[in-house]
Amino acid sequence: GVLEYLMPYVRVTRVSSAFAAVGSVWFVVLWSRRVEEETATSMLADLPLWGALLSSAAASIGLFGLSACMNDLIDARRDRAYGSDRPIATGRVSLDAGAYVAVLAMILAAAGAAPLGSAALLLTLGVAVAILCYHVVGRFVPAIGLAMVGAIVAGQMLVPNIHLRFLWPVWLVVTHTLLTFG
Repeated sequence: GVLEYLMPYVRVTRVSSAFAAVGSVWFVVLWSRRVEEETATSMLADLPLWGALLSSAAASIGLFGLSACMNDLIDARRDRAYGSDRPIATGRVSLDAGAYVAVLAMILAAAGAAPLGSAALLLTLGVAVAILCYHVVGRFVPAIGLAMVGAIVAGQMLVPNIHLRFLWPVWLVVTHTLLTFG
């Protein structure tokens, strides 16, 4: 049925793995709303909590999905050669459809960031550009690639509050990502 048809498209975004990214941005949302010094520097105070959580989750899932799609689109030939079971490599999702899913993921990220303010939207677009640059060039140059991954993770986490003062959780998530990357 419908779920069978949609499952390869959901798999290409690896949305089930995006929960850690959502958890990271939700921490920023909750911290920013609770601590007075943080609230003064963000747009989060203007949104109800459910709206801030929903918007930040949409932005995070969109960026995560964009990165996963870009990876599969760029690696399609290699994945086919090595017998990967990823949807684009197996043909369950065409290259064109994968590109459409990537565009939809970017639209979701931008739509999620928009209620958080213009700074959040600009940061989201910047992170999207960094994701594209990483997948096209950065991942093939290890020193540049690691720095880009760190910047992408930090940028994605700061979308809800670009002026966050309490940065150790961001450093912790970036450090964890870099230590487990690869």
